[in-house]
Amino acid sequence: MPASEAPEATPCEPAPRHNRRLLVGAACSSLQPLFLSALMLPATAYVIRSLGPTGYGQWTTATSLVAVLVFMTNLGLRGTFVRAVAKAPETGPVGLAEQLGVRLLLAIIAAGIGLVACLLLRYSHTVLLCTLMAAGALVLTTISTTAADLLQAYHRLPAVAVVNMVAGLVLTGASVAVAWMGFGPIAIASTYIVGPAVSTAMLFWLIQRQHFPIRVRWDFRRFGRLLWDARYIAAHQLMDSTSGRAEGLIVPRLVGPTLFGFFSAGTLLASRGMTVPEGLCSAAYPSLVDAYRRGPIPLIRTFGKFLALMMASCVPAAVLVSLVAGPVARLLFPGRAEICEHVMRVTIWLLPVMGLEYIIGTGLSAMHKDAAQARAAFIGGVCNLLMTAALCWRFGIMGAAWSMVLRYVVKLIVLAPVVARCGQQLMAETAAARAQSDDAAPAVPGVALS
Repeated sequence: MPASEAPEATPCEPAPRHNRRLLVGAACSSLQPLFLSALMLPATAYVIRSLGPTGYGQWTTATSLVAVLVFMTNLGLRGTFVRAVAKAPETGPVGLAEQLGVRLLLAIIAAGIGLVACLLLRYSHTVLLCTLMAAGALVLTTISTTAADLLQAYHRLPAVAVVNMVAGLVLTGASVAVAWMGFGPIAIASTYIVGPAVSTAMLFWLIQRQHFPIRVRWDFRRFGRLLWDARYIAAHQLMDSTSGRAEGLIVPRLVGPTLFGFFSAGTLLASRGMTVPEGLCSAAYPSLVDAYRRGPIPLIRTFGKFLALMMASCVPAAVLVSLVAGPVARLLFPGRAEICEHVMRVTIWLLPVMGLEYIIGTGLSAMHKDAAQARAAFIGGVCNLLMTAALCWRFGIMGAAWSMVLRYVVKLIVLAPVVARCGQQLMAETAAARAQSDDAAPAVPGVALS
């Protein structure tokens, strides 16, 4: 419903309690993954050194193959689900039951496609078994994410952060133990099932204890309706996933698993740093939905706060990683750190542009601009696929590194007309709200003034 039609819409500030909850949720969503990534970095370095560039390249080839299919596990359902429950919390029990049913079905299909793709691409037996483990982790992660989405809509982000921290620490401990015992990439891949399993168990316990009993609803006609309602977000995610994971599909075929291992290690800090804008947007989305329901002025103010917080988080992180890229690369690959270091210095700068694109996209989703975003994503996705293929073919690994950064620049350029139209809409709604407020002051009771 447009903000101008919302009966509660007022041009007033959010309540102080709402502000505190907003900031606490944002802090938990952004700092928790950053803190966990800092703790996991030495462990990941140990795993990389234990596997070597070839073993690490085989493992990351499998995870990249499955990561391309992550969008299939929800097909836009996450955005519509969080938005619906944030607006009407009483729909949570039925909504969660439906989401668990449809997303579990989609995850099983996606896992099967990943395994078939691995066979068709004729990857080695090691990569195939790593893909099998990654597919199992994908199914569990889908279930865990569905439960976390409910708590996100309920503004329970601190609880989600605690669960993610515990699950991440368990996963890290398991992977280090397996590497210490001298096992290879297949065993390391199997430990990545542990994290989502722990997360799922904890989230289910939390929801059942503090909210309502969990059940799964199998209604295929309803599933079709849910997918149809989310079609624009699904199209957006399809293009984002295809273009966003292109390097993981193209580079291994061009340079082989060993050099791809150097590339993957070089993108490690950027990949871990992505959790900061993702976490901030997780906190921002229900808050922006609620702000838009109350009117254009609360939306603009809430968006401004999250935009400032996003830039304050991402820009210093990019500068810091640029300074420590050399020592980190030498820690991962003693004597062979040059490629990893160069990739790291380039790819970390995707964080600021990614953060800007993410928070703008989150604001557009809160305003129900799914169709406009889908059209822009299609144009941007096609441009990015062509750009990535050209850069990888011409410049190899460094071309792939630059394509990761330029991808979000292209997205921002394509989104610019949509943002301009939404800005004009908000300005018009703000002017209308202020005019209505001025006219209502001297109004005769019972007489509606236009």
